[in-house]
Amino acid sequence: MPTTTELVKNYPHEESFIAQRESTMSRPSIINQSELDEMVSNAYKEVFLGTKDADTALADLDAKVSTFLQGLYS
Repeated sequence: MPTTTELVKNYPHEESFIAQRESTMSRPSIINQSELDEMVSNAYKEVFLGTKDADTALADLDAKVSTFLQGLYS
């Protein structure tokens, strides 16, 4: 694997992203991640399309995610 210095030399326009690889990590593994992603995406769509205001969409999302995670991890 190339070093950070080598990558920056070859891709100077990507320096800030390359430097971040030293201190970042992948997202933790969550059972059924795609379902969680869909819940978040749907809440965003509800706000964007005007079917719910942001506070309502977030409150509904909070309840859905809490129930979802309790079912998986309790």
